[in-house]
Amino acid sequence: MRKKKIYFILAILFICAGSVKSQVTIGSQSDPHAGSVLDLSKVSGKNLGLLLPQVSLTSATNWSPVSGTKTEGMVVYNTGSVLTKGVYVWVVDSENPNGYWSKVSGGSGDSGGGDTGLTGSPTDWLDANTDLTGNGLAGSPYTKACPNPAVVLTAKSGYTFGAITPTGAGTVVSGVATFTASGSVVISKDGKSGTIYVTVGTCETEDPKKYDPIDVTKGEYSISGNFCYDVFKSDGGTDCGNLSERSNSFASGYEFTYTLSTNKTISDLTFVVEDNNATKITTGIVTNQTAKTGKLTFVTNIKSLFTSGEKKTITVHALFVDQYDQKKKLSMIVNVQDCWCCGAKTLKADNVTYGWLNFMCYNLGAEDSGKDAFAYASGAINGDLYQWGRPKDGHQLRNSSVTATLAPIDIPNHNQFIKTTASPYDWRSGGGQNSRWGDGTANQDMKKAANDPCPTGWKVPSQKQWALLLKEGTTVINNVSDLANGVNIANKWVWTGNGYKVGGALYLPAAGIRNNGGSAPTYVGSDGYYWSSTVNGVNAWGLSFSNGGVYPGSNYYGRAGGMSVRCVAE
Repeated sequence: MRKKKIYFILAILFICAGSVKSQVTIGSQSDPHAGSVLDLSKVSGKNLGLLLPQVSLTSATNWSPVSGTKTEGMVVYNTGSVLTKGVYVWVVDSENPNGYWSKVSGGSGDSGGGDTGLTGSPTDWLDANTDLTGNGLAGSPYTKACPNPAVVLTAKSGYTFGAITPTGAGTVVSGVATFTASGSVVISKDGKSGTIYVTVGTCETEDPKKYDPIDVTKGEYSISGNFCYDVFKSDGGTDCGNLSERSNSFASGYEFTYTLSTNKTISDLTFVVEDNNATKITTGIVTNQTAKTGKLTFVTNIKSLFTSGEKKTITVHALFVDQYDQKKKLSMIVNVQDCWCCGAKTLKADNVTYGWLNFMCYNLGAEDSGKDAFAYASGAINGDLYQWGRPKDGHQLRNSSVTATLAPIDIPNHNQFIKTTASPYDWRSGGGQNSRWGDGTANQDMKKAANDPCPTGWKVPSQKQWALLLKEGTTVINNVSDLANGVNIANKWVWTGNGYKVGGALYLPAAGIRNNGGSAPTYVGSDGYYWSSTVNGVNAWGLSFSNGGVYPGSNYYGRAGGMSVRCVAE
């Protein structure tokens, strides 16, 4: 009897084993879909969903806090604030072999036409005069001018709008849909309809403090736009230049555009202006996501808000989400002042005739630093170090690679720093070619040459232009007291610990030098070396300085050395 019971149990197990499948259905007794391993079917009489594991992700590239070994295809729901909330999958690809969390896209950005039968897209349904730039037709935020962020859509002839959803998000009157909040509207023609989704943004709704500041990697992110404005109120005399020598930054209006440039994929771009002045000097900044721009607007009575020679600052922030779904912030400090934006007085040898030279506010390579142009900021505004006569080609980066092969032409066509330890200490074989940055003369106002790395409207200053910031013909002043007090020179030169404040509107950081052997930069923070366009035989003149003196015309250098470039207006 005992054996019969055992045989009976084994028989049942074999029968059950024969019915085990590699595909499973949960929620019903029906067979699973042929293409699925797991088929979650609706439970009769109930509306249920799938609850994924909920974790707080700490970084787009950090597997933690998920346990176990990194596994491609792992899916979780992020509840944290570092990355935007939502469903994420762990992805490994050729660009990211170590893996990263990729947010599963989706939502209300579908612009209609599919299920509802109306062919085409919103651009076919709306009047040509309707502003479709970034207006949320694909779910991307749209910001209209402050303080009224209405989005207005006008239907083409023959098309009809329904009511805007949700109630209160806007109104529809005579073929015009006006959104004052985010929502959607159904548009119909000939019995067929489609849905248009609109996301209405408001001015500066984002808090910059919620975004992580990034160290700007060259070639990845940069903000372009004015970093200084002159309110043009009163004569500045010794430090700031007279009105007859200056230009009014607001002569043509009060709106100015800032642009975020990047070769990376970003989303949710928002420009924000941080204006902490007691009386605000701006009214806001409006984002155009498609063009990656922000239009900054100043108050029209801005001149009345400044006292003579006063300086105020604002900060322009570009807030965005990077390719790893991390919130990032790129910032630019902007100076607004009753003064030349950046420049200094000049003095002729007669000790009577004064003039003014307008300089760029930053060394080349620091234009996108976003830092105050008048503060050393631990070297953040030091910029690049150029070999004399070379164009902007990558060699100027402080950590660029080095080659010992001299260039046979004026444009090497590579990004390496060319080292040489033999006379004439020139990166170009045979030396010569004195007009790489100037015209080969010692003229004060020589023209810009083909290899000049300065942007349009600017050039490398001549040796005589550097000397004019002290006094025409000056070669050296090593009396620190005379420099600081402006004795018999055009400007006060005040040593700040890491550079010189020249008058009231120019700062030259002690950015160091890279020797002709291509070693790492030295004397950073203690000495400044700035090229001129003027040659001296096989060498070239430069302005050098330290806390012990200023030397605009006593030192010349081999052209293979790496030195700072501060551009002067043409």
